[in-house]
Amino acid sequence: MRIDDKKALFIDYGYSTYLCDRIAREYGKVWYYRPDWKSFFPTGDKQITGTGFKNFECIYDVHKYIPKADIIIFPALYDADWQEALVNEGHLVFGSRWSQWTEIDKWLFYNLLMSETGKADQDILKKYGLNKFKLNLPVAETIRLIGFDNLEEMLQELKGEWYLKTTTRKRGDIETRKFVGFKKFRTILRELAYNTEYQADTTEYLLTKKINSKCESGYDEYQIDGQSSPYLTIGNEAKDEGYVCKVVKLEELPSILNKVREAMAPVYEFLGQRGKHSTEIRITTNGDPYFIDDTQREPSPPGELWSELFTFPGEDIWDVASGKLPKMKHEKKYAAQIMLHSDWLVKNWVPVSYPKGISQFVKLRNNCFIGKDEYCLPFDEEKTLGAIIGLGDTKEEAIEECKSNVEEFWGEQVHYKIEAFDEILEAIKCGTQFGITL
Repeated sequence: MRIDDKKALFIDYGYSTYLCDRIAREYGKVWYYRPDWKSFFPTGDKQITGTGFKNFECIYDVHKYIPKADIIIFPALYDADWQEALVNEGHLVFGSRWSQWTEIDKWLFYNLLMSETGKADQDILKKYGLNKFKLNLPVAETIRLIGFDNLEEMLQELKGEWYLKTTTRKRGDIETRKFVGFKKFRTILRELAYNTEYQADTTEYLLTKKINSKCESGYDEYQIDGQSSPYLTIGNEAKDEGYVCKVVKLEELPSILNKVREAMAPVYEFLGQRGKHSTEIRITTNGDPYFIDDTQREPSPPGELWSELFTFPGEDIWDVASGKLPKMKHEKKYAAQIMLHSDWLVKNWVPVSYPKGISQFVKLRNNCFIGKDEYCLPFDEEKTLGAIIGLGDTKEEAIEECKSNVEEFWGEQVHYKIEAFDEILEAIKCGTQFGITL
């Protein structure tokens, strides 16, 4: 199908400007809208995101453009109600819909995975209308606490390695933090108390015990009302540093990963998912797949490398939004990416530069152009400004191309971890004993 005469409206919060720029190569017209630019006293930082790009146009009055758009694309979370309203009005929409909750609400996710066992919290399942599902996937021991004082008291009693998480709509208060003992954790607790302030007594916290896994893997796909896309990628990540993956047909998905996919498919059908979907699965020595994280948005990784690994992502997105299986044409079978970080980004604009010849392999977030100069802007005290990718017929080729590309990139105080690929290659070897072959 031709989409070069179609108009796309891209609704994003700064994290996926690279994807907007990529699909703009295929659509006739693309508008970029960032909803959180609005406040009582708007500032310029969020309004400038996405400006200066040649392939798409930034807009600020979205409701004038919704009737003009042939497709509306949501790469982020928290907009399920908006997506549903647009669908009910007859618009073509790409996005996670209500599947967002399996990522956002960690307590729901935990109880959904063990809903068949009789140990699940039925109240949380009923709250989201998911009490009819009966799943029995391995889950890590998880403790739910309300209030900062209860959290602090519990942490003084815990032994071993645990992870602290927040749930629902407060992801910005604290990311997942590793707990290895109360004395070492005091600084993080003080930070958490400061961030939550007077909400501390009512905030919900989760403590999840570490899984002694043999290896970590996962699969990435388009989800279409419970159906998986005909092609997926399976890969290994060095956390926050790098990623390597391989394209496989759906029928080639390793059985240990497919166990999770088959269990979750009816849930995604019920919640109406039509978007990107990624998983993190830890596998124990006994071969038990622990589904630890469900990503219902543009993932990072492998969102950056997907935008070039597949030849026509704009067309694939159109098909998924239409309820059709995407073709997902591709010339290369492997891809790699390395994450870019800069401490300077926390409070400052980061100027970047790179040769035009590698521009398709540079995938930056929250960026803009002023004239010919490109900058990444501070957001949410993040230190990650994007990724550099590489493609290949083998994983080694993809890694080498990625390394070559990142050597040509410059950014103020930018650093990255090339040795992450050594860690990934070791993890890949480990996965072979469970039928996961990259």
